[in-house]
Amino acid sequence: MGLVLRDLGIEPIRALSPQAKGRVERLFATLQDRLIAELALAGKTTIEDANPWLADSFVNDFNRR
Repeated sequence: MGLVLRDLGIEPIRALSPQAKGRVERLFATLQDRLIAELALAGKTTIEDANPWLADSFVNDFNRR
């Protein structure tokens, strides 16, 4: 993971408390569960199909919730 972040020019920030780490982990679990289901419902089976859909639809819908 660190190599990918470095290649993208992203510096990871560590959670300073167990509570903060729990919030992040809960968010990731929600995103992973919801994202897989939403991709299946939208019929997206490749990264090339999914990326524009994520940018145009999923992110906006998720942020409105």
